[in-house]
Amino acid sequence: MSPASRFPGYPTGISALALVCVVSMLGACAGEPPAPFSIMAATFPDSVKLVWSRQTNVDSFRAELTAGQTLTRWVAGDATMAVLTSGDGVEEGASYVATVYAVNSAGETRSNNSPSLTANGFPWDEWYPTSLHATGQGLQTFYSASNNGLEQFANVPYSELACKNCHEPSLTGGCASCHGTPDPGLGAEVDDGVAEGQACAGCHGRQASEVAVGLSDVHRDQGMTCMGCHTLEDVMGDGRSYSSLLEDGAIHVECEDCHTILASNQYHDVHGSSVDCSTCHMQGMITCYNCHYQSALPEGESQLLKQVTDWVFLVNRSGKVHPANIHSLIYEDNKLLIIAPGYGHTIARNAVSGCSDCHGNAHVVDLDDDSVLVVAGFDGVGDVNTAEGFVPVPFNFETALVLDFLAYDSDTEAWSLLARGQDATQFMFAEQLSDEQLTKLKQLTAVPGGGR
Repeated sequence: MSPASRFPGYPTGISALALVCVVSMLGACAGEPPAPFSIMAATFPDSVKLVWSRQTNVDSFRAELTAGQTLTRWVAGDATMAVLTSGDGVEEGASYVATVYAVNSAGETRSNNSPSLTANGFPWDEWYPTSLHATGQGLQTFYSASNNGLEQFANVPYSELACKNCHEPSLTGGCASCHGTPDPGLGAEVDDGVAEGQACAGCHGRQASEVAVGLSDVHRDQGMTCMGCHTLEDVMGDGRSYSSLLEDGAIHVECEDCHTILASNQYHDVHGSSVDCSTCHMQGMITCYNCHYQSALPEGESQLLKQVTDWVFLVNRSGKVHPANIHSLIYEDNKLLIIAPGYGHTIARNAVSGCSDCHGNAHVVDLDDDSVLVVAGFDGVGDVNTAEGFVPVPFNFETALVLDFLAYDSDTEAWSLLARGQDATQFMFAEQLSDEQLTKLKQLTAVPGGGR
């Protein structure tokens, strides 16, 4: 029987294909199987990840790892990856062939490729050689003349720096500096923390100083140690080389990893997406004023004037307003100011008292009046008066932010003013605040209720 006789009013001469399409629209035909696609496969700690681009006309994906037996994981049709773990049967050191099938009611389409990989449940022993704890690359990055560092004045190769002996872990014991043995076994743990005698305190002196000067931290006060937040990737590396711990990706922990839901209040609602959590919840950042004057160089000696704990500079980093710190170095009357993003382990729920801590504060007003802010001024006796609270880093930071550089006479143990203002400014891993942001900071916005 023809279609026309079966379906009254059916147009004569219509093709069989057209009939298939019409019937398909009525749900009686499944259409075509999914289109061809390719996958990528990678091994991660305790897992294997298979990734592909988003596909259409797919009801579900079946991911398979084959090594004698086949391990299977099903995911939804709108997924772009599947992760198989030891719970699925993935074994440490086993070699697998990975394949993914896109499935719908018309059939299934096998991925164009089937990459091979070896599961690696503990890759950090292989990743460690490129980690910052192994290379100590951060100091070399900041010292380099190509990055506008102190080398531009000193002309001393990095290899000859005395301070390298502390900043390059291979010279301070390598694995043994934390583990107490040059060959720790897989899964070996350390007494992580910054209290006296704990492993991290030996090198991370800034965090140890936060404890020494009495700055609290909500995490530390609850008994958390460093690796309560920091991952093994932070400590042992992730297989990539980084120029500094400030480079994006070098530190993997984010506040949002634990604090997944922000309480709705006027501060979070306004600033939650544009201001880094630590900017408002950090009580202060420590700088050793004059600590590194000339001490970086072979003949230099470190002479500390004071520790500054009451300032936080504001910069843009990774799309948000982020806290920053400054450092000052000198070599043969050449003066260098360093500005870089930072983080103080001094977190508190009510670290600020209100909007006026940032908006319309004295430092913003100073910049508005004369475009110059003395962040550290010599008192003529033996100390410097330093800025307190939040200090914006403006577009003209090279001239707007100035400090007094001091000289120390070891014979008389006296300090004297060398000069006001730097010869060069090094500003890395962040950007200055925009004109729009500075305009908003100049507006005093009062929010009832105090802290954030």
